[in-house]
Amino acid sequence: MMLTENFDLREFVSPTVWNRFGEDSIWFVNPWCYKFAQFMKDWLTGEYGEEVIVTVNNWHLGGNRKWSCHRSYKYINEQIKAGKKTATLSQHVGGQSHAIDFQAKIKSSGEVISSSDIRAKMMKQESLMMAHGLTTLEGDKYAPVWVHADNRRTPLDHILIVGA
Repeated sequence: MMLTENFDLREFVSPTVWNRFGEDSIWFVNPWCYKFAQFMKDWLTGEYGEEVIVTVNNWHLGGNRKWSCHRSYKYINEQIKAGKKTATLSQHVGGQSHAIDFQAKIKSSGEVISSSDIRAKMMKQESLMMAHGLTTLEGDKYAPVWVHADNRRTPLDHILIVGA
């Protein structure tokens, strides 16, 4: 089920959720997530002057990314049980995810665009990002090879950077 020109619903839910709910998996994804993903794809394509591929989850295409938007409580509990540090109150968890983690690369060359470069470009156009609902980014400490973006409510007039 395509949610935007370039994003399929499966990019925003895990295989477990998709297998149980199918197209009703949309219940677990805040519309901001797929609208912002499409905005970032279009914006980055403009910034780089050639098509950029933005990937949230790719499990449905044979890839290994499956927890980059909605995360179930079961997943979080499994992470805790395995001794992995995880955020139980993450913007990814709950009834509707309000966060996406994504990676980007230049389509023609396959060159990966570093998450720090993307964040730097985003911050140079902070007001544009905020106009598209972005309120929070994670820095390199928490998101070293992906961009974490969310739209949690904050009282700030600028983008909150967590783990700079």
